Amino acid sequence: FSREIKEEVRNLVAVEIMEHTKNEILVKDLLSLEEISIKDMIRRMDIITRAMISNLKSNFLEGKLQNIDHLDYDINRIYFVILRALIHGLNDPNFTSLIKLEQSQLFSYWNISNSIEIIADQIKEISRFCSDKLEKTKVGKEVTPLISDIENMYLEVMKAYYTNDVELAYKLSSKKKDLLTKCDSLLEKQWKIPCIPETICKLKNVVDEAHKIIRRVYS
Repeated sequence: FSREIKEEVRNLVAVEIMEHTKNEILVKDLLSLEEISIKDMIRRMDIITRAMISNLKSNFLEGKLQNIDHLDYDINRIYFVILRALIHGLNDPNFTSLIKLEQSQLFSYWNISNSIEIIADQIKEISRFCSDKLEKTKVGKEVTPLISDIENMYLEVMKAYYTNDVELAYKLSSKKKDLLTKCDSLLEKQWKIPCIPETICKLKNVVDEAHKIIRRVYS
């Protein structure tokens, strides 16, 4: 399994293979968690996710999807670092002092990053599943407005999160039901069309995860 192990190591941030023998692979962690900014990493995840949603919307309208696995790959790498910081912080109280965060704040940041990672994963799965079906079905123009509505919600959700705008968060919370209703309505009309049921299911997951982020603002 050495090839698989080396491939997984390459997917990790700042982890390098130092020695490779017949019976052993020695890896070293080169990342200093004390020097990272979790806030900046979440913003980076957000920026990439915005690009993924925008890409999905544009390509649905054109009727041809592009592979965006490389963007999801970047999301996963960043998420892994945040997860490592959380685990390190829970095991070493001195670490949270060094990065000037309470354990509860660290856990909150991980929660946000987890929701963003799930959102990005849903967008990737839509592109992957529909890539060879969308051009044949010609339903992109019907799905695009729904993706646009969900994109707008996500952008507003992150705005409320960054500014800690409780009033905006409450307003956005009420949009969840409306968006899920739109998803169900489109599914009811187009359920026989290949890739539509899967797309709607994953878009509903995006709405759910965006709502989880907004709950962190007003709860």
